Amino acid sequence: MGSHTVPVRLSGLVSLLLAALLLSACAQQAEIPPTGGEVAGSELLISADNANITVPEQVSGGLTRVTLTSTADAPLTINLARLNDDVTLEQFMQAFQEDAIGAVSLVRLLGGFDVVAGEDRTFSVNLDEGTHIAIGFGETEGPPLVTPFQAGAAEGDLVPPESVASVDMQDFAFVMPDRVPAGEQVWEVTNSGSQWHEYVIVRGEEGLTQEQLMEMLMAEEEPEGPPPFEVVDYFGPISEGERAWVQVDLEPGNYFAICFLPDAASGTSHVDLGMIQEFAVGE
Repeated sequence: MGSHTVPVRLSGLVSLLLAALLLSACAQQAEIPPTGGEVAGSELLISADNANITVPEQVSGGLTRVTLTSTADAPLTINLARLNDDVTLEQFMQAFQEDAIGAVSLVRLLGGFDVVAGEDRTFSVNLDEGTHIAIGFGETEGPPLVTPFQAGAAEGDLVPPESVASVDMQDFAFVMPDRVPAGEQVWEVTNSGSQWHEYVIVRGEEGLTQEQLMEMLMAEEEPEGPPPFEVVDYFGPISEGERAWVQVDLEPGNYFAICFLPDAASGTSHVDLGMIQEFAVGE
Protein backbone atom coordinates (compact mmCIF):
# COMPACT_ATOMS: atom_id res chain seq x y z
CA MET A 1 0.00 0.00 0.00
CA GLY A 2 1.29 3.44 -0.85
CA SER A 3 1.93 5.90 1.95
CA HIS A 4 2.83 9.53 2.37
CA THR A 5 4.09 11.67 5.18
CA VAL A 6 2.46 14.88 6.33
CA PRO A 7 3.80 17.82 8.31
CA VAL A 8 3.16 18.04 12.01
CA ARG A 9 -0.19 19.72 12.81
CA LEU A 10 -1.37 18.44 9.40
CA SER A 11 -1.79 22.12 8.47
CA GLY A 12 -5.44 22.98 8.47
CA LEU A 13 -6.57 19.35 8.78
CA VAL A 14 -6.87 16.78 6.04
CA SER A 15 -10.55 17.29 5.26
CA LEU A 16 -10.51 21.06 5.57
CA LEU A 17 -7.85 21.03 2.85
CA LEU A 18 -10.23 19.06 0.65
CA ALA A 19 -12.99 21.57 1.33
CA ALA A 20 -10.70 24.47 0.54
CA LEU A 21 -9.75 22.92 -2.80
CA LEU A 22 -13.39 22.53 -3.72
CA LEU A 23 -14.18 26.03 -2.54
CA SER A 24 -11.46 27.56 -4.70
CA ALA A 25 -12.67 25.58 -7.69
CA CYS A 26 -16.37 26.46 -7.58
CA ALA A 27 -15.97 29.80 -9.32
CA GLN A 28 -13.65 28.29 -11.94
CA GLN A 29 -15.73 25.28 -12.94
CA ALA A 30 -18.29 26.18 -15.58
CA GLU A 31 -18.94 22.71 -16.96
CA ILE A 32 -19.31 19.28 -15.41
CA PRO A 33 -16.96 16.67 -16.93
CA PRO A 34 -18.75 14.06 -19.02
CA THR A 35 -19.76 10.73 -17.58
CA GLY A 36 -19.26 7.43 -19.33
CA GLY A 37 -19.30 3.68 -18.98
CA GLU A 38 -21.99 1.04 -18.70
CA VAL A 39 -24.68 0.33 -16.15
CA ALA A 40 -22.81 -1.18 -13.23
CA GLY A 41 -25.48 -2.73 -11.02
CA SER A 42 -24.03 -3.81 -7.68
CA GLU A 43 -20.48 -3.43 -9.01
CA LEU A 44 -19.44 0.19 -9.58
CA LEU A 45 -16.10 1.07 -11.20
CA ILE A 46 -14.98 4.68 -10.87
CA SER A 47 -11.84 5.57 -12.80
CA ALA A 48 -9.88 8.82 -12.87
CA ASP A 49 -7.12 10.37 -14.92
CA ASN A 50 -5.54 13.81 -14.89
CA ALA A 51 -8.64 15.48 -16.36
CA ASN A 52 -11.76 13.47 -15.57
CA ILE A 53 -13.54 11.04 -13.31
CA THR A 54 -15.46 8.44 -15.29
CA VAL A 55 -18.60 7.02 -13.69
CA PRO A 56 -21.56 5.21 -15.25
CA GLU A 57 -24.41 7.69 -15.77
CA GLN A 58 -26.92 5.28 -14.21
CA VAL A 59 -26.30 2.54 -11.63
CA SER A 60 -28.51 0.26 -9.60
CA GLY A 61 -29.02 1.28 -6.00
CA GLY A 62 -28.64 -0.83 -2.90
CA LEU A 63 -25.49 -2.24 -1.38
CA THR A 64 -22.79 -1.70 -4.00
CA ARG A 65 -19.15 -2.66 -4.21
CA VAL A 66 -17.27 0.43 -5.37
CA THR A 67 -13.81 0.17 -6.93
CA LEU A 68 -11.74 3.32 -7.35
CA THR A 69 -8.88 3.34 -9.83
CA SER A 70 -6.64 6.05 -11.26
CA THR A 71 -4.12 6.66 -14.01
CA ALA A 72 -3.43 10.23 -12.88
CA ASP A 73 0.18 11.37 -12.60
CA ALA A 74 -0.24 12.20 -8.89
CA PRO A 75 -2.33 10.67 -6.07
CA LEU A 76 -6.00 11.60 -5.97
CA THR A 77 -8.45 11.59 -3.09
CA ILE A 78 -11.78 10.37 -4.46
CA ASN A 79 -14.91 10.67 -2.32
CA LEU A 80 -18.57 9.84 -2.91
CA ALA A 81 -21.63 11.74 -1.75
CA ARG A 82 -25.37 11.73 -2.37
CA LEU A 83 -27.09 15.07 -2.92
CA ASN A 84 -30.16 15.65 -0.76
CA ASP A 85 -33.38 15.21 -2.72
CA ASP A 86 -34.09 18.95 -2.98
CA VAL A 87 -30.49 19.95 -3.84
CA THR A 88 -28.94 20.31 -7.30
CA LEU A 89 -25.24 20.05 -8.05
CA GLU A 90 -25.14 23.75 -8.88
CA GLN A 91 -26.75 24.63 -5.53
CA PHE A 92 -24.28 22.44 -3.68
CA MET A 93 -21.26 24.02 -5.34
CA GLN A 94 -22.64 27.52 -4.82
CA ALA A 95 -23.12 26.70 -1.14
CA PHE A 96 -19.46 25.71 -0.96
CA GLN A 97 -18.52 29.13 -2.25
CA GLU A 98 -20.42 30.74 0.60
CA ASP A 99 -19.75 28.30 3.45
CA ALA A 100 -17.69 25.20 2.68
CA ILE A 101 -18.35 23.42 5.98
CA GLY A 102 -22.02 24.41 6.12
CA ALA A 103 -22.60 22.93 2.67
CA VAL A 104 -21.94 19.47 4.07
CA SER A 105 -25.55 19.49 5.32
CA LEU A 106 -26.70 19.39 1.66
CA VAL A 107 -25.28 15.90 1.04
CA ARG A 108 -24.90 12.44 2.52
CA LEU A 109 -21.18 11.66 2.63
CA LEU A 110 -20.37 8.06 1.69
CA GLY A 111 -16.60 7.81 2.02
CA GLY A 112 -13.62 7.49 -0.27
CA PHE A 113 -9.90 6.83 -0.53
CA ASP A 114 -6.54 8.22 -1.50
CA VAL A 115 -5.81 6.46 -4.81
CA VAL A 116 -2.51 6.20 -6.68
CA ALA A 117 -1.98 5.00 -10.24
CA GLY A 118 -1.92 1.25 -10.57
CA GLU A 119 -3.58 0.62 -7.20
CA ASP A 120 -7.30 -0.17 -6.91
CA ARG A 121 -9.19 0.64 -3.70
CA THR A 122 -12.49 -1.03 -2.88
CA PHE A 123 -15.31 -0.51 -0.42
CA SER A 124 -18.97 -1.47 -0.25
CA VAL A 125 -21.66 1.08 0.57
CA ASN A 126 -25.40 1.52 0.24
CA LEU A 127 -26.43 3.78 -2.65
CA ASP A 128 -29.91 5.19 -2.06
CA GLU A 129 -31.97 6.21 -5.08
CA GLY A 130 -31.02 9.72 -6.23
CA THR A 131 -28.18 11.90 -7.53
CA HIS A 132 -24.63 11.14 -6.38
CA ILE A 133 -21.30 12.79 -7.08
CA ALA A 134 -17.73 11.52 -7.29
CA ILE A 135 -15.20 14.20 -6.33
CA GLY A 136 -11.47 13.90 -6.94
CA PHE A 137 -8.90 16.12 -5.24
CA GLY A 138 -5.24 16.33 -6.21
CA GLU A 139 -2.23 17.25 -4.11
CA THR A 140 -1.79 20.61 -5.84
CA GLU A 141 -4.05 23.62 -6.06
CA GLY A 142 -6.64 23.60 -8.79
CA PRO A 143 -10.21 22.58 -9.47
CA PRO A 144 -11.34 19.15 -8.30
CA LEU A 145 -12.73 16.57 -10.69
CA VAL A 146 -16.51 16.35 -10.21
CA THR A 147 -18.83 13.89 -11.96
CA PRO A 148 -22.51 13.26 -11.11
CA PHE A 149 -24.32 9.95 -11.52
CA GLN A 150 -27.77 8.58 -10.78
CA ALA A 151 -28.53 5.60 -8.56
CA GLY A 152 -31.80 3.84 -9.23
CA ALA A 153 -33.86 1.47 -7.15
CA ALA A 154 -32.09 -1.48 -5.59
CA GLU A 155 -32.15 -4.63 -7.73
CA GLY A 156 -31.20 -7.11 -5.07
CA ASP A 157 -28.61 -6.36 -2.41
CA LEU A 158 -25.04 -7.49 -2.52
CA VAL A 159 -24.16 -9.63 0.49
CA PRO A 160 -21.78 -7.56 2.65
CA PRO A 161 -18.21 -8.84 2.59
CA GLU A 162 -16.98 -10.71 5.63
CA SER A 163 -15.21 -8.30 7.96
CA VAL A 164 -12.46 -8.99 10.50
CA ALA A 165 -13.05 -5.85 12.58
CA SER A 166 -15.81 -3.39 13.38
CA VAL A 167 -14.89 0.28 13.66
CA ASP A 168 -17.60 2.46 15.21
CA MET A 169 -17.01 6.21 14.93
CA GLN A 170 -18.76 8.13 17.69
CA ASP A 171 -18.85 11.68 19.06
CA PHE A 172 -15.89 11.64 19.79
CA ALA A 173 -14.19 8.26 19.94
CA PHE A 174 -13.32 5.17 17.93
CA VAL A 175 -14.72 1.89 19.25
CA MET A 176 -12.54 -0.75 17.63
CA PRO A 177 -10.29 -3.69 18.49
CA ASP A 178 -6.99 -3.04 20.23
CA ARG A 179 -5.33 -5.41 17.76
CA VAL A 180 -6.11 -6.50 14.19
CA PRO A 181 -4.31 -8.94 11.89
CA ALA A 182 -1.86 -7.78 9.25
CA GLY A 183 -2.54 -8.02 5.54
CA GLU A 184 -5.58 -7.58 3.32
CA GLN A 185 -8.88 -7.52 5.16
CA VAL A 186 -12.23 -5.75 5.41
CA TRP A 187 -13.38 -3.46 8.22
CA GLU A 188 -17.06 -2.74 8.84
CA VAL A 189 -17.03 1.02 9.46
CA THR A 190 -20.06 2.69 11.04
CA ASN A 191 -20.75 6.31 11.95
CA SER A 192 -23.05 6.11 14.98
CA GLY A 193 -22.34 9.71 15.97
CA SER A 194 -24.45 12.78 15.30
CA GLN A 195 -22.13 14.39 12.73
CA TRP A 196 -19.61 13.51 10.01
CA HIS A 197 -16.54 11.39 10.78
CA GLU A 198 -13.54 9.96 8.94
CA TYR A 199 -10.49 7.96 9.84
CA VAL A 200 -6.89 8.71 9.01
CA ILE A 201 -4.54 5.82 9.83
CA VAL A 202 -1.13 6.88 11.11
CA ARG A 203 1.72 4.44 11.67
CA GLY A 204 4.09 5.44 14.45
CA GLU A 205 7.65 4.45 15.05
CA GLU A 206 8.15 1.82 17.73
CA GLY A 207 7.58 3.33 21.17
CA LEU A 208 5.61 6.37 20.01
CA THR A 209 2.76 6.92 22.47
CA GLN A 210 -0.63 8.48 21.82
CA GLU A 211 0.24 11.36 24.12
CA GLN A 212 3.47 12.06 22.23
CA LEU A 213 1.67 11.93 18.89
CA MET A 214 -0.98 14.36 20.12
CA GLU A 215 1.70 16.80 21.28
CA MET A 216 3.34 16.72 17.85
CA LEU A 217 0.06 17.06 15.98
CA MET A 218 -0.94 20.06 18.05
CA ALA A 219 2.46 21.76 17.96
CA GLU A 220 2.46 25.24 16.44
CA GLU A 221 5.83 24.71 14.76
CA GLU A 222 7.28 21.75 12.94
CA PRO A 223 10.29 20.11 14.61
CA GLU A 224 13.51 19.62 12.71
CA GLY A 225 13.78 16.41 10.75
CA PRO A 226 11.04 14.01 9.68
CA PRO A 227 8.28 13.23 12.22
CA PRO A 228 8.27 9.74 13.79
CA PHE A 229 5.03 8.81 12.07
CA GLU A 230 3.46 8.64 8.62
CA VAL A 231 -0.06 8.63 7.23
CA VAL A 232 -0.65 5.24 5.58
CA ASP A 233 -4.39 5.17 4.92
CA TYR A 234 -7.57 7.23 4.91
CA PHE A 235 -11.30 6.61 4.61
CA GLY A 236 -14.16 9.04 4.73
CA PRO A 237 -15.74 11.26 5.55
CA ILE A 238 -19.11 9.57 6.04
CA SER A 239 -22.29 11.11 7.40
CA GLU A 240 -24.05 10.12 10.59
CA GLY A 241 -25.87 6.79 10.26
CA GLU A 242 -23.83 5.64 7.26
CA ARG A 243 -21.93 2.36 7.08
CA ALA A 244 -19.29 0.97 4.75
CA TRP A 245 -17.24 -2.19 4.37
CA VAL A 246 -13.72 -0.98 3.71
CA GLN A 247 -10.71 -2.70 2.15
CA VAL A 248 -7.65 -2.36 4.41
CA ASP A 249 -4.08 -3.64 4.01
CA LEU A 250 -1.69 -2.89 6.87
CA GLU A 251 1.77 -4.16 7.80
CA PRO A 252 2.61 -5.16 11.38
CA GLY A 253 3.28 -2.22 13.65
CA ASN A 254 1.89 0.44 15.95
CA TYR A 255 -0.99 2.52 14.56
CA PHE A 256 -3.42 5.28 15.42
CA ALA A 257 -6.88 6.02 14.02
CA ILE A 258 -7.64 9.76 13.97
CA CYS A 259 -10.54 11.95 12.89
CA PHE A 260 -9.47 15.46 11.87
CA LEU A 261 -12.89 16.80 10.85
CA PRO A 262 -14.19 19.94 12.60
CA ASP A 263 -16.96 19.81 15.18
CA ALA A 264 -20.20 21.16 13.70
CA ALA A 265 -20.88 23.49 16.64
CA SER A 266 -17.47 24.75 17.76
CA GLY A 267 -15.23 24.15 14.75
CA THR A 268 -12.81 22.30 17.02
CA SER A 269 -11.05 19.35 15.41
CA HIS A 270 -12.49 16.00 16.46
CA VAL A 271 -9.01 14.83 17.44
CA ASP A 272 -8.84 17.75 19.90
CA LEU A 273 -12.06 16.37 21.39
CA GLY A 274 -10.46 12.96 21.94
CA MET A 275 -11.12 11.16 18.66
CA ILE A 276 -7.86 9.25 18.42
CA GLN A 277 -7.33 5.55 19.11
CA GLU A 278 -4.13 3.53 19.27
CA PHE A 279 -4.16 -0.02 17.96
CA ALA A 280 -1.67 -2.71 16.99
CA VAL A 281 -1.39 -4.70 13.78
CA GLY A 282 0.08 -8.15 14.21
CA GLU A 283 1.17 -11.06 12.04
